[in-house]
Amino acid sequence: MSDAQLLAQLESERGHVLRTVDGLENDEMRRTLVPSGAAPMANGREILFRVLAETSVHAGHLDIVRELIDGHQNLVVE
Repeated sequence: MSDAQLLAQLESERGHVLRTVDGLENDEMRRTLVPSGAAPMANGREILFRVLAETSVHAGHLDIVRELIDGHQNLVVE
C-alpha cells in the first residue's frame, strides 16, 4: 500500500469517527455504557496512550516476524 493510500484510509477512518459522534452532547461523548469503560470520546491523553500501546505491540510482532524471515534484529541501543 502506498503512502497516499494509507493517508486516504486514515482520512476515511477519521470521517467515520466524526460521523459516528456527530450530534452527541459533550456528556454523552464521555459517558461509559459498557463494562470495558469505553466511551465515544475519551480524553486526549488516554487516546494517545492507547494508540502508543497498540503501535508498540504491533511493532514488536513485526520485529519477531522480520527476525524469523531473515534474521534481522532491531536492537535498541541506549
